[in-house]
Amino acid sequence: MFSASVMPTINWIRTKTGTNIPAVPKTAVASEKISQFPPRPVKAKQVKREIRDTDPSFLLEKNLPQLLDRETGLLNRSATEWKLNYEVLRAKRYHRPVTILLVCIDNLDQTVDKYGPLAGAELITYLGSLLKEHTRDTDFVGRIEHNLFAIVCPETAQAPALQIVRRIGRQMQARAQSFTNRPNNTVSVGAACAPYDGDCVNILIQKALQHLEMAKRQDGDCMFFSA
Repeated sequence: MFSASVMPTINWIRTKTGTNIPAVPKTAVASEKISQFPPRPVKAKQVKREIRDTDPSFLLEKNLPQLLDRETGLLNRSATEWKLNYEVLRAKRYHRPVTILLVCIDNLDQTVDKYGPLAGAELITYLGSLLKEHTRDTDFVGRIEHNLFAIVCPETAQAPALQIVRRIGRQMQARAQSFTNRPNNTVSVGAACAPYDGDCVNILIQKALQHLEMAKRQDGDCMFFSA
């Protein structure tokens, strides 16, 4: 039925037209607040944001002088550990391999004791140049300690990574043979590969160090890795 407020209007229409207005049937109704509709989109002003690149390669280039080893020009320990963590996490996330190679010079202390620190520095510099020469653009090389270097090969299984240190080992062997009455300054290498040897940095480093110690016990010019 019509409400009392509209009945005078209904009666006036009936009087003038002589017709009856049928009652409006009851139906389900719904309501909504007008304010719930969003206003027309307004083009927001473009806000310039500083791009923060999380890729260590970008950050290494930006802070290069502070992250390099002065004697060899390789990455220093902090930069190497930082980049290594990044690559291992990325390999774990995307189920890709990454190989770590730890390299040291055999009989370096004997050379320094007999021929002085300059002879030792020359060996360190020479190995650093070989590491840069024989690694790929996608690899990175760092100096962790005085006589401990790391090669990290992203997206690389163990077998192709070992080819890198084989070339370096042959060069060091050829140099050692060119001297007479000097300690045999070859290299020892320990390798570890994710995910085969582990999927976190600490485990991979421990595994590579174990293999390196085993190689050094073989009188040098040797590398150990997981079969």
